[in-house]
Amino acid sequence: MVYGQPEHENKDARGIGCVLMASGASRRFGGGKNKLLEVLGTKPLILHTAESCRAAGLSPVIVTRSEEIRRLAEENGYDCVLHDDSEKSATIRHGLGSLLQRSGSGSSASLSGCLFVPGDQPLIRPESIRRMKRVFYTAANKNKAPYGKAENEAKAFESTGKQSLEESPAACPDDQTGSAPIVRLSWKGVGKSPVLFPKSLFPALMSLKGDQGGSTILKQTALQTEYEAEPKHAEQVVLVEAETECELWDADTPEALERIYEAYIRQICKIFPRSM
Repeated sequence: MVYGQPEHENKDARGIGCVLMASGASRRFGGGKNKLLEVLGTKPLILHTAESCRAAGLSPVIVTRSEEIRRLAEENGYDCVLHDDSEKSATIRHGLGSLLQRSGSGSSASLSGCLFVPGDQPLIRPESIRRMKRVFYTAANKNKAPYGKAENEAKAFESTGKQSLEESPAACPDDQTGSAPIVRLSWKGVGKSPVLFPKSLFPALMSLKGDQGGSTILKQTALQTEYEAEPKHAEQVVLVEAETECELWDADTPEALERIYEAYIRQICKIFPRSM
């Protein structure tokens, strides 16, 4: 879905990277088709997801094993990493590795965190990603406000046209404290994807092997909600509730894609009621 022009790109030198994971073989989808190239509305599914990330102020790097997706990404102005590794962990390593190389010759100095987004979540909303960013920056600050208060302050910023929290250098995590949390989008208190990892966990992400994914790290961390006043300790998982359940749906099967398509049509009808 089109959400308008991308918002102002993050000017903070220690910003958030974004890896759009598009390396799957689409085995459950069947028919030898790449589900990410299925058309939803007027464009391939992968572009819906990428545009939401871009509209949220991020510059996603698309990581794929598909030459078709590589061409599509570059035609639409997205950076892309093409690889031939079949391991699940390879997507994380290639994506994060590329961002670290571009941000400082293999150093994480210019990144505070990295958001990992499955390519087959086309209904993810930019606002949900922006909220994840706000919670990440707020929780990581030495002089942080309670998460609920931060949400209200951030909305006030946006309503008055002032600079939002994620664009403010003063709101950037302190690289030396390791105080930034993992932030995970959720529905009814159940954590899903996407997931935003702090730089303190970059070494662990780059060390994943075989079919290990981000869940390997998530299982080792404490859980708390978006509105708890203070983090229990560094590297806890903070859940940020999505506005709608369909944001978290993926297109693993033709049936799942049909459900996504129906939700997409309902959203279009709400936006353009007279034209439907």
